[in-house]
Amino acid sequence: MADQPSYRVERVNELIRRELVTLLKNETKDPRLQSVSITDVLASRDLSSARVFYTVPESDQATIEILLNKAGGFFRSRLSKTLDLRHTPALRFILILRQILAPESKIYCLNFNALPDV
Repeated sequence: MADQPSYRVERVNELIRRELVTLLKNETKDPRLQSVSITDVLASRDLSSARVFYTVPESDQATIEILLNKAGGFFRSRLSKTLDLRHTPALRFILILRQILAPESKIYCLNFNALPDV
C-alpha cells in the first residue's frame, strides 16, 4: 500500500501532463517539438521531481531528446505560473521506445539506462 501513489500525486501528474501537452502545442516555437507526444508523468511522493514519458518518431529521437532537456527550465517556469503548487517539480524527460498496454495496467518498455530513481 505504501508504494501506491496518493490521490494528490495522481492529480498533479495529470495536471502536469495536460499542461505540458498544451505548452508543446501552443507555446514552443521550435516546429520539431510538435511531433512529441507526452504519454505519462510520474511525480515523486514529495513532488520535488517528475519523470515525463514521451514518444516521438524514430527519425527525430536524438534531436528531440536534446531539445526537451534544454527546454526543461522553460517548461518548469511555465508550469509554475499556471499550476497552483508551492514548489514546481524538476522535470526529467524519458523516451519511451515502445508502449505495450496490458488489459489491467500500463506496462512500458523503456530505455532503462535513462531511467533515474525518483
